[in-house]
Amino acid sequence: MNQPLTFYDMSQQLPVKAVAPIPLEKISKWALETDILPHQGAATQSGLWSVTLLSASDATQTLQAYDEWRNAGYDVSIKPIATANGHEYQLRITHLSSRADALHIAKTVTGLMGSLKPTVSHSLRRP
Repeated sequence: MNQPLTFYDMSQQLPVKAVAPIPLEKISKWALETDILPHQGAATQSGLWSVTLLSASDATQTLQAYDEWRNAGYDVSIKPIATANGHEYQLRITHLSSRADALHIAKTVTGLMGSLKPTVSHSLRRP
């Protein structure tokens, strides 16, 4: 595998296949599986957009939701907010690159795991 654009097929079929060039259709398929496309929910270190998935006054309930979203593969965080009655806890996806990315995520997660009306917001500083 010292040549670019080659691969070793480790399928269960026998006999074992030799290192071979990657067919163009496989490259296209694999690129869709691994590349982050524009406006599809990319997060970056400097991203200033976020999606609030849900808010709750119960910390235990928020932690349970956090675990559920993380186990489903979402990079969520909890933001505590002081209120007149104590605290509210927001479960959010942060560091999104653009408004389009945030809107895409909000649309995608609407109705999932208790996220009935996700909201999109922009921060002047990192969330």
